[in-house]
Amino acid sequence: MKLWHEVAYDVNATNWSDYPLLTDEFVLFVDWLDIDVLDGDLEKSIPLWKLEILQSKGLLPTT
Repeated sequence: MKLWHEVAYDVNATNWSDYPLLTDEFVLFVDWLDIDVLDGDLEKSIPLWKLEILQSKGLLPTT
């Protein structure tokens, strides 16, 4: 699972601005049965700066 989190984190940390079909809301995350969105599990797959973008657009709850 750690490897998948690292891969997702690297993909989410990449600057995709050269690809106009992808927006700044584009994320990849590792989904598993025990995921807890409100308890920081997404931080394993998504950098904080990108989580802040999602929160500012109302796509994630604010903690």
